Amino acid sequence: MGAKHVHVNGDSDAPIPIGRRGRVAVPDVPIPATPLIGREDAIRHAIAHIRDPEVRLVTLTGPGGIGKTRLAIAVAHEVGGDICFVPLAAVDHLDRIAPAILRALEVEHAGALPAAALLRDVLRDRSLLLVLDSVEHLLDGTSLVSDLLQVCPHLTVLATSRTRLGLSGEHMLPVEPLTAPDPSHLPPLDEVAAASGIRLYVDRARAVHPTFALTEANAAAIATICERLDGLPLAIELAAARSNVLSPQALAARLEHRLELLTGGPRDAPERHQTMRAAIAWSADLLHDADRTFWQRLGVFVGGFTAEAAEAVGNRKDTVDALGSLVDQGLLRPAANAAGEPRFVILETARDYAREQLEAQEEDTATRDAHADWFGTFAREAEPGLMGRQPELWFHRVEADIANIRAALAWLIDREAIRPALELAGALAWFWTAPNYITEGRAWYNALLGSATHGIEPAVLAKAMMAAGDLADWQTDTERAEALNRQALARWREAGDQRGTAAALRSLGSAAIDRFAFDEAVELLSESHQLATTSGDAWNVAAAANLLGVASKEQGRTEDAIRWHETALRTWQQLGDRSHFPVALNGLGWGHLALGHDQLAWESFEAAISIPGNAELDWDVAWSIVGFAAIASRHREFTEAATLLAAAAHQRQELGLPLRPPMQRTVDEQTRAAENALGSAAFARAWADGQALRAEVAVQRARDVAVATPPADDGLSPREREVLALLVEGASDNEIADALFITRRTASKHVAAILDKLGASNRTAAATIAHRRGLV
Repeated sequence: MGAKHVHVNGDSDAPIPIGRRGRVAVPDVPIPATPLIGREDAIRHAIAHIRDPEVRLVTLTGPGGIGKTRLAIAVAHEVGGDICFVPLAAVDHLDRIAPAILRALEVEHAGALPAAALLRDVLRDRSLLLVLDSVEHLLDGTSLVSDLLQVCPHLTVLATSRTRLGLSGEHMLPVEPLTAPDPSHLPPLDEVAAASGIRLYVDRARAVHPTFALTEANAAAIATICERLDGLPLAIELAAARSNVLSPQALAARLEHRLELLTGGPRDAPERHQTMRAAIAWSADLLHDADRTFWQRLGVFVGGFTAEAAEAVGNRKDTVDALGSLVDQGLLRPAANAAGEPRFVILETARDYAREQLEAQEEDTATRDAHADWFGTFAREAEPGLMGRQPELWFHRVEADIANIRAALAWLIDREAIRPALELAGALAWFWTAPNYITEGRAWYNALLGSATHGIEPAVLAKAMMAAGDLADWQTDTERAEALNRQALARWREAGDQRGTAAALRSLGSAAIDRFAFDEAVELLSESHQLATTSGDAWNVAAAANLLGVASKEQGRTEDAIRWHETALRTWQQLGDRSHFPVALNGLGWGHLALGHDQLAWESFEAAISIPGNAELDWDVAWSIVGFAAIASRHREFTEAATLLAAAAHQRQELGLPLRPPMQRTVDEQTRAAENALGSAAFARAWADGQALRAEVAVQRARDVAVATPPADDGLSPREREVLALLVEGASDNEIADALFITRRTASKHVAAILDKLGASNRTAAATIAHRRGLV
């Protein structure tokens, strides 16, 4: 008689199809690629606790590989609603817990307010399920969880940890092993097939061996595998991944010896090593020597890696094949960065074992040196990209490897290799200016510049000093910023580097603006602009020009200011650096507003908030909204002005970045004007309305601010005459938009208005009429 085959996924015991078979996934919660098997009761039990109003903290506990993360993800998708999933495995320091949660909440933090305090403010009135995954290595920092639960009445926390958190009100839910029958007393085959461990093994085996089936012949072997692996899902999956090359019987025989050797290890060994080491060691031993060495070297990566990084650190030429093999064998899993580019992740428990083996073979130091060397190379490659035409792409690439960069910097500092650490940190100067990373960047630079720097080249020191100074400037620590930039300037001059000198002068000019020392700022920025022009440094030409625009306006030379901002825009336009358009467009808008050109100001602010990829919770967008508020005040729409000022203030608070002093003065003036016009009560209502606006709603409200521009005798506004002149020259709407630094949408509206006012049926007819009437 042939072997009896059984389908293990019947209707009554179907796996929970999270995000795969019709269930609506919860945004920002991971969607696993494989079904969750055998956790139906655990999901229901966890959900019952979470929905109990008396329960605020639920901890899923169990050893590594038991499936705590997968269960938490399934529970989050089942519960639905407002959920934030925070992976903590790559967080290596207690003071980075709060920033990690803020990043997961998409709240940017860069100001002086501590991250924990900002987090309390963000969550205070929010009804949220906060899922904290892999907390066991951060237990000393769990007081943050207790604090949040005390001050945030609508917050519920679901944590995963290998041990309890030890906090008041904690409800522990141990995650139990998957089940399997006693292999020496097997029940009927359909009962074997119903056991959760067996179901998982068969499902994962089919992924690598599509015709695999549970049969009378292999049932005892599969049950033995599940039993010997203590029902740990990760271990079972690693075993099943070998089903394309080894039968269950062969797997069971191999596993038998390994488990006898490693199960029940020393009582003083970490719990995860008493069982998972057996599974990981067994899987690693199946590798060829070269693959095993390669995999062990990959253990130095933190939070994932690219194929290029693996090739450099793992020292393998056939990296792609080797990575594919490790993925197939369950020792790596594919992933992606925020831009969708491929990466690989080594499971944390497997990574621990790989590092152990690397240290045992005395290869750890050399491999970590290679890891630091690679990320130094990566940082130098990223530097022009962060300043070039694809800054968002390069930001995502760097951010995906931030845990590796931290590890590399820490290793270099431990090795007292300060020069390469300075070069690595200095190359990422633009990355650290992202609001979430300003405080961290300053900490790295302070640590490095406070180390022994004797014998390090002036240019290397100057670059790091200037980067540290710029970060201090972002946080309006003007005194520190100037001190660092003066030191950098002296070293750039010592090195004879004109570009570096120009950049340092530009930073000092920016700091002088913050001190309201506008004459000094113009002097510094003029020299910067001249040196940047002479040395062919187009980016600093634009940056110095833009700051000259700011200083000139503050001096009352508004027309000069407009010319400087237009110069900056044209230069950044030529460089393809659209990420810096908003700052110049805002400057242009404030210049037009100072001259009473409200329509031109509106168009500049509107262009600033319309840059593709410009995040709505962005510092420049918040400043644009203040500009729209000023236009509203000009037209005596004080309620709308107060609402927009409040919305902008809320966005800046979310970012955690303070306003530059001259900007703060402008905001204070605008706020006082609105409050004086409305009275305290009406102003307070408008302010509360603005504080409650979502970012995208605030942007639309800003766009809706109306501007009435009186037409000239010919019926055309001054801006429409500018557009007509370009139209007559044959410019398209896009070309008009680029020439006037407005959006294509605004340009098209102007063209349509011109055709209507001139009674022209098309652009050619409009040009003819314009010539006949002498309008151009």
